[in-house]
Amino acid sequence: MDNKVRLVQVIGGGEFGGAERYVLNLVCGLNKALFEPVVACGYEGRLSRTLREEGIPVSVLPNGIGGLAALSRLLRSARPQIVHTHGVRGNLFGRLAARRAGVPTVVTTVHSDLALDYPRPLKRTVYSLLDGVTDPLVNRYVVVSEALKKLVVQRGIKPGRVIVVPNGVDTAAFHPIPGAAARLRDLVGMGPKVRLVGMAARLHPVKGHDLFLRAAAEIAARAGTLDVRFLVIGSGPPEYRQLLEALSERLGLREHVVFLGEREDVPAILAGLDAAVVPSQFEAFSLSVIEAMASGTPLVATRVGAIPEIVEDGVSGLLANPGDAPDLAGKILTVLADQDLARNLTENGLKTAQRYSIDKFIRRMGELYLELLKERA
Repeated sequence: MDNKVRLVQVIGGGEFGGAERYVLNLVCGLNKALFEPVVACGYEGRLSRTLREEGIPVSVLPNGIGGLAALSRLLRSARPQIVHTHGVRGNLFGRLAARRAGVPTVVTTVHSDLALDYPRPLKRTVYSLLDGVTDPLVNRYVVVSEALKKLVVQRGIKPGRVIVVPNGVDTAAFHPIPGAAARLRDLVGMGPKVRLVGMAARLHPVKGHDLFLRAAAEIAARAGTLDVRFLVIGSGPPEYRQLLEALSERLGLREHVVFLGEREDVPAILAGLDAAVVPSQFEAFSLSVIEAMASGTPLVATRVGAIPEIVEDGVSGLLANPGDAPDLAGKILTVLADQDLARNLTENGLKTAQRYSIDKFIRRMGELYLELLKERA
């Protein structure tokens, strides 16, 4: 037990998104003969429940300054060699508590562009300042793509403190599923001739749901005899969902769009789609892209962030101009109309997804933790 690397992951969050999946995959996949992971998270929900089911110790922190005090007590008790932080709240509390508890090594994973995560200027400014003030407490930054490394270096972090470790997808969970198309149509109450196009993402402006809906309106107007319906999978603030539902109504999409909310059967849903869409404003890596390809579903995505690092346009997916609803609609219609193209995209997408296996991601992160311990020895 004493020879294991004691590791505490700290994540704030508010819904189950990419950062939460990152932490879940990482702590569940690490070699337990070498590592002893614990997770401290900012809310009770799917992440904490799943961690307990997997036998990973998890502590839910109280809101406000009490969360910092509780995390400091946890770190003094657990005596980790490494604290690994995620997200604005996780970074702030994790870094400060690690300093208070005398933890020798702090790692921060940057999952996204903070400026897009927090579009309101005041909140963005405050969070940027807090992140900057605690930056000296970080030994190493992990980013999930070259695009994100370029961004954080532009914002003042020295390149030598930043390492790129691409995220990974569990291809045991995301893979082609025979009969998935029929079961999905049963789920949403639609016939076998209906073509289903979907996006799976947390409800947040950066994910481009508004663009997806505007493209859906374009398709509804241009599809002719093609019967196309659109699925929105994912949860988020209720007020944002209401805005999206109102936009859907204004665009005349009441009979065309289904909001499915948060689902735990996302792999089966993706495998049943005729096309998966990732219409984001920015993606630091995009698990959604890899998950769609691993599911054997033709992909259409926007040409932003790290997506062009992953997707070869016209080979493993089709890329549309960011913010361009007619272009996105045209790419989706092309996939729906051209079966040979869709088949080729699927085959090449499956090959691409294999390069981003979860095993490779976990192995590299384990190596990084051990390297950091040697640096401190």
